[in-house]
Amino acid sequence: MSRNEVTNNEEIKAVGRNDVNKLIALINLKEALINENYEGCASLVAKARGFGALNSEISEVLSGFTRKVNR
Repeated sequence: MSRNEVTNNEEIKAVGRNDVNKLIALINLKEALINENYEGCASLVAKARGFGALNSEISEVLSGFTRKVNR
């Protein structure tokens, strides 16, 4: 298996550079929320969208954070 392939339930999927960058941007968004660095969130959302993040993926990060805060 090459370095840019990921297995998921015996299914091999090629992972491109934009996919990796998208995930990094989403992780950075989550970390910004955890660290209460709200000023940087808008630019991180823009970066994630630039790398192909869907609104549903961004919403999932944001809703996951709000669920933890509300508990």
